[in-house]
Amino acid sequence: MPESRHAVAAALAPQDSGALTLRFWGTRGSIPSPGPATAEYGGNTSCVEALARGGRLIFDAGSGVRLLGIRLLEAGFPLDAVIFLSHFHWDHIQGFPFFGPMYRPDANLCVVGPMQQNLDVRSLVAGQMGPIYFPVPFEAVSAQMAFEHLNEGTWSEDGVSVSAMRVRHPSFAVGYRLEAEGRSVCCVPDNELVGGAY
Repeated sequence: MPESRHAVAAALAPQDSGALTLRFWGTRGSIPSPGPATAEYGGNTSCVEALARGGRLIFDAGSGVRLLGIRLLEAGFPLDAVIFLSHFHWDHIQGFPFFGPMYRPDANLCVVGPMQQNLDVRSLVAGQMGPIYFPVPFEAVSAQMAFEHLNEGTWSEDGVSVSAMRVRHPSFAVGYRLEAEGRSVCCVPDNELVGGAY
């Protein structure tokens, strides 16, 4: 039985404006893996939604971000979010071109992530939608988009802070620590504890 619009809104809205809540939209690595074997945690790749102090933060844009976008559009929520990318390996960005709010002029999206050598975040996101890889060009994005770099240090806004720390994984990859309402949670999707390279 399909969920009603009100049920979706209740499920996505924070129950307490002072709460820090998380929802996992994708927990898999490398490729989406749908089917009975992954039903318990889902088969989508990396995407975590955090609601804090009335704001929406999204960590990684794997295939799970497509479902998050569908739910946001169906529920009629304001399409404002900050998207933190840990790095640009395919399983962490493959859902980006399918994130519905990107094609809505009433959406305000800020994408934060680490520069990769001399490539800035905007170029990396736009390059993924180049004609060799994707049929819809980046110019079709109608949301208000902003791009910021965070290779180290802290992003903060309205009492919410997100700190980046480089982790041991190929390319320039970071883990994030979100702090809000006196609580904290870390999102470190890829990190080799032994060996690996920076």
